[in-house]
Amino acid sequence: NCTSATDCEKCIDENRKPVPGKMCEGCNDGYYLSEESCLTCSKNCKVCEDQTKCVKCAVENFFEETPVDGTCVCIEGYVYDTKTQTCDPCKDKLNEFCSLCSTEKCSVCNAEYLEAKEKDCVCKEGYYTTSWEACVPCDRHINGCVLCDGKDSCSKCKDGYTLNKTSGKCNGAIKMVIIMVTIALALLF
Repeated sequence: NCTSATDCEKCIDENRKPVPGKMCEGCNDGYYLSEESCLTCSKNCKVCEDQTKCVKCAVENFFEETPVDGTCVCIEGYVYDTKTQTCDPCKDKLNEFCSLCSTEKCSVCNAEYLEAKEKDCVCKEGYYTTSWEACVPCDRHINGCVLCDGKDSCSKCKDGYTLNKTSGKCNGAIKMVIIMVTIALALLF
């Protein structure tokens, strides 16, 4: 559908697009010109120079608009799935609490008491994991505890407290003074 020798409204090849003053020299989004044909860009690429050099990504598929080194990358909070060639939320692929990730590793968790360890978000130091997968502060059940293996087993106490390795409890400074005075009195008598 050309109106003049240099101006077309529609090209015969559906992958070509009319360029004002140049007839059908360009390609539609998702295609690049190679010799006289429009070839398909890589999946998820909206505008490309060739099969491997993407210039603009398909943002509707959760990709950054500007590619990195010619390759489309997922937006923050999403990870690329090589099987489906789509960006999926980190929480769906790695861990429900993961908010920022790379292909196989969670780097940021969405709760202050969690930290990223490989694919998982785990309780930070000072918390323990309950049987229902919740993080509970160590000192909630063991006074003076900063690092624990569970609700009844402390492995490190706050400054001013001493760990009783037998009971897994922390003895406070006042208790220690009483114990030391008792020992001192016992030695005197």
